[in-house]
Amino acid sequence: MRITISVFLLGAAIICTLSSCSPKINASEEYADALKGEKEIQTPNGTMRINDLDDAEKILYCFSDVNGDGSDELIIRGRMYFYVVKSFGDEYKVIYTGNSYDKPIDLEKCHGIMYYRNEGAPFHEMYKFRLISSNIEGTEIINASWYDVDEDGVMDNTDYFFLDGYEEIKVTKDKWLSALRDYLPLKDIEVEWEKYIDLME
Repeated sequence: MRITISVFLLGAAIICTLSSCSPKINASEEYADALKGEKEIQTPNGTMRINDLDDAEKILYCFSDVNGDGSDELIIRGRMYFYVVKSFGDEYKVIYTGNSYDKPIDLEKCHGIMYYRNEGAPFHEMYKFRLISSNIEGTEIINASWYDVDEDGVMDNTDYFFLDGYEEIKVTKDKWLSALRDYLPLKDIEVEWEKYIDLME
């Protein structure tokens, strides 16, 4: 199913076609050996097989072009982990590691990893957007947070806004919204995950 959404990128409104985790031609075949656990996946610390990961019944996977090279990567998400696996001909390699708050972004002109998390006491939201690069943790573009200080459920000028990732330097609401205008819509993108356990039946 393809969904069209409007987001702001590079300062201009464009229409992006949502294809996050919608498999391209032969993606499932390309990663079949990895999904079946028949071939090892190279990691920064050695190798792994997907069928050896913890909590197999909770593993989700999909295919998504998160680095924008025109070919899908295999995305694996568990309760405590998140991997982007790339096929390099006769071998598979993890090119990004994250956590279960990450989601793949594969839009017409926007590819990467979106991290979104919300918590209480007081209610606050955290946003991170990373590009896939040679760094196993990706290249961070946005690391922002908002705290609803008065807990009224409304984003207003009495709240705390941060863009530095360390939450040390407060910025105004307008500056925060301007910095995140390209990224806020990404948290609402629905990812169509497949259950790994269904693949094994």
